[in-house]
Amino acid sequence: MRSAEHRHVGDRESTSCGTSPPPVWNVRAQMTISAFLEGVDLAGKTITPFVTYAVSGMGNVQDGYRGSLPTSELRPGLAVRGEEASTAAPVLEDSLRQTRLIR
Repeated sequence: MRSAEHRHVGDRESTSCGTSPPPVWNVRAQMTISAFLEGVDLAGKTITPFVTYAVSGMGNVQDGYRGSLPTSELRPGLAVRGEEASTAAPVLEDSLRQTRLIR
């Protein structure tokens, strides 16, 4: 559902949506993620994409996010191959430390 009205996410330093990373479909972020990004006010927020994939890696997700979030800081994202997700904890933890989301 798309809305002309943006919802403000507040002054939180970080927030997450969903319980798992969204998969990349045909090198693009899912339409539900695109609709979410267009429906909330993330101005001035720092965004770090995290996706799963089968073939395309990060695909065009960064470009799509950049277009939807022109007033946000977009950090390099992390793409985890779906078949390797069960062993990706060390890579995920390293990425989270690099982006200062965990210590």
